[in-house]
Amino acid sequence: MNGQDVGRWLYKQGTASADRPGDLAYFVAYRICKAYYDAASDKAAAIRDIIQVKGGATTFLAQSGYNPQ
Repeated sequence: MNGQDVGRWLYKQGTASADRPGDLAYFVAYRICKAYYDAASDKAAAIRDIIQVKGGATTFLAQSGYNPQ
């Protein structure tokens, strides 16, 4: 999220391993968006917020309440 090299997160199905599947970023992004949507009382506004992501990725992540634990 904060780096420039997305190689281990996106587009690398050939380098996938048992502990780090290929295209892992898509799954993590889905879970973050799901957490944000599930917590929102106004679902239409949540969809709009997810599409527009104002304030940057770090802010959106914090607002989502996502916790991988």
